[in-house]
Amino acid sequence: MKKLRILFVTGLVALLASCGPAKDTTSTGAMKDAAPKTTQDRGRSNESMGTNKQINANKNTMTSGNRMSDMDKSPTRNAEATYRANMDRMYADLDMSQEQVKRFEGEWKNKQNAWKSNNPNKVMNNYETIETQDRILGDILDENQFESYREWVRDNANED
Repeated sequence: MKKLRILFVTGLVALLASCGPAKDTTSTGAMKDAAPKTTQDRGRSNESMGTNKQINANKNTMTSGNRMSDMDKSPTRNAEATYRANMDRMYADLDMSQEQVKRFEGEWKNKQNAWKSNNPNKVMNNYETIETQDRILGDILDENQFESYREWVRDNANED
């Protein structure tokens, strides 16, 4: 009887082991099936643990990510250079004096800082930018310059 019980338990364990989660062992050779299939217990097994070589490669990727951020800055630098060129052109087109330019840039920087503190993680859109600049330049420019500024904005609105 004891031998029969051991045989029964062994058979039950073998049956349970063979009825484990299904694995797709078929191979069609097609490239479209090359992507791994996900299972319900994704991330629960130790099979996904990387080797030391993989872990070091991931650390190098993170380090190189810092180097990649320098490359990501180039569009920002280009945008800043374009913005600076547009502002210099506006100053010249409106015949602004050095004092007017200095006053505008100071007030513009203050308004931008205040806007950023009130709107974290957001970027000022074109409408908000023009409205803010209108208010600042309305106090700085004379009537003829301000009218020229409004024409300048209309003429240059589509260049963004």
